[in-house]
Amino acid sequence: MIYKNSIRKNLIIIYLILFSFTAFADSSKPLVQKECKGKNNELWNNCFFYQFYDSGKIYSKVFFKNGKIEGEKFYFFENGKIQAKGSYKDGKKEGADYRYFENGKIQSKGFYRKGNIEGKSIAYDDSGNIIKEIFICEGRDTSRWSDCTGILFSHKRGIENCIFNIYMNTKIFMGINYKDIGFYVYPECEIFVGEWKNGKPQGEGKYMYWVKTNSGYSEAQYLTESLTEVRKKFNKKFK
Repeated sequence: MIYKNSIRKNLIIIYLILFSFTAFADSSKPLVQKECKGKNNELWNNCFFYQFYDSGKIYSKVFFKNGKIEGEKFYFFENGKIQAKGSYKDGKKEGADYRYFENGKIQSKGFYRKGNIEGKSIAYDDSGNIIKEIFICEGRDTSRWSDCTGILFSHKRGIENCIFNIYMNTKIFMGINYKDIGFYVYPECEIFVGEWKNGKPQGEGKYMYWVKTNSGYSEAQYLTESLTEVRKKFNKKFK
């Protein structure tokens, strides 16, 4: 009986050693990064989507889950260094968002919640000195906004359908330039950007809207006006 128990124990030990070795060997293998296939991103699941420079170097890399961006999205300089990165949850930006100089120092940083930028965003020079700061009003209850820059979305599209970005110290192709800061939304969303104090808008802000051209394309237009006047002229309700 003692002899049989000894054999059984030895077999168990050998099995555990082999199992541990196999597990270690499997964990040492590089993870397979499946590339998304097809043009319909709504069908992409558990795969990576890449964009490339003409040289073949990776320009951007992002993971898709159930047709939506999930986790970190990266943009790269052609030399392979990170140009920008941000986190996504269920297709919307969530958490810290960074842009970098080629020397690796932070160019700007901000924070997103459910796709909307909130709180303090900061821009730096390539030596790490702060050159610009802005505080974006938090939440959607404007009665609580004070001493901050507020962003309102037209009821036509609504905040849920807009993809919003802020560019602290880079030129933007299209969008509102307000206090030397770029605000950009797409698709054809309409926004008002202005200052708030004690729950009320202060002075003039910037309104971005769209019009149809003779060729059938939509073109962005910009107006500097108070929120009250924008509401009167365009009969808009903002959220």
